[in-house]
Amino acid sequence: MRFPPSPSDLFAISFVALPVVGYAIVALTRKPRFRALASKLGAAYTDAGWFAPGKITGDRFVIEAYTRSLGRHSTYRTSVRVAARGTPGRFLVKPGFFKVFPNWEFAKILEIRPERAFVTEISVPRYVEPTREQREIFLQWLARASVNPALLHEALTTARIREIVIEDGSLVTRFSGFVSNFARLQRTVDVLLRLAGEVPAGPTLR
Repeated sequence: MRFPPSPSDLFAISFVALPVVGYAIVALTRKPRFRALASKLGAAYTDAGWFAPGKITGDRFVIEAYTRSLGRHSTYRTSVRVAARGTPGRFLVKPGFFKVFPNWEFAKILEIRPERAFVTEISVPRYVEPTREQREIFLQWLARASVNPALLHEALTTARIREIVIEDGSLVTRFSGFVSNFARLQRTVDVLLRLAGEVPAGPTLR
């Protein structure tokens, strides 16, 4: 590069630098928002580096924003995870399951199947229809929460929860983008804890 730089050189520099600077500014403004959110939720905030929004850890729940790579680009995702005892297996459940309860079209179980690829065998995870026995186990686990399915469906829809992944010892849902809306996240934590049977069943779910 010539010195002093020519207008074309300055344009090239700004073309590369401005998006980076813009990303850094946006990322840094998200950290204080997440820190304030942790305080409102009565939880602890954990710094996760210069540009990561961080992690919020509360009583039986964790909220974390992270980046997900999509080819040449990356996007934010926000996950909400709550503790759950005695989970019945690895299920994927959508709100429609509770609308006309139980609608098994909206509840699948994770299955690991070996498949041959060239000269080796790999394990391929996928969600499939649960068996009759798996359905009974799942419904018995749900009964612990004593939640009205119609109210639960309404609460999930209000919080804009598209799906819930039931794992070993936890329930988790994920949102596209960086979510820092207190009401939405509080509602999400509440409904997941209620579904997990980790709070006393109440007459209503909001």
